[in-house]
Amino acid sequence: MNKNLDCEIYSELARQLRYEDDRLSQRKMLHTRILKLSAKKSHYSSVEIGNVLLESEQFQKSIIQFKRAIIIEPNNSYAQVSLAEAFLKLNKENEAFSYLRRALCLCPGSYSAHYVVVGRFQDQKRLEDIDSFYQEIANLLTDTKSIADLYFGSAESLVGSNQYSKA
Repeated sequence: MNKNLDCEIYSELARQLRYEDDRLSQRKMLHTRILKLSAKKSHYSSVEIGNVLLESEQFQKSIIQFKRAIIIEPNNSYAQVSLAEAFLKLNKENEAFSYLRRALCLCPGSYSAHYVVVGRFQDQKRLEDIDSFYQEIANLLTDTKSIADLYFGSAESLVGSNQYSKA
């Protein structure tokens, strides 16, 4: 009986040590990826560094990188969406939706932006507010193709999230 208990304790300790080793090696890999990307000094590398930081839950640092990418290339809708995601992780919804609006004005058919918008409204059980959000963006767009892309993207995202009645 005592041997079984000792065996269970040792195997649990070994499992915990392996878990800690895995986390340490993940941190080292993330650090290495960031160092390699930092050397490139482009909007693309800033977005990639931001994504690495976002994955590792370093939200404030990821925001800095995404903002840097937007300064280098203001029309980068992907950086705008990624920045919005970082703000959402910090529960800063106003800032997030400001960048999502910008992203959708730049690229009305951006699936990643629609996915984030629909996901946020769905998570908060506020799908009834989604129409007014999209109407606000449609009012900023000037050509019918962009407006069509906007609504097509929103419908596609709603259907993809199983919200058929809204689409």
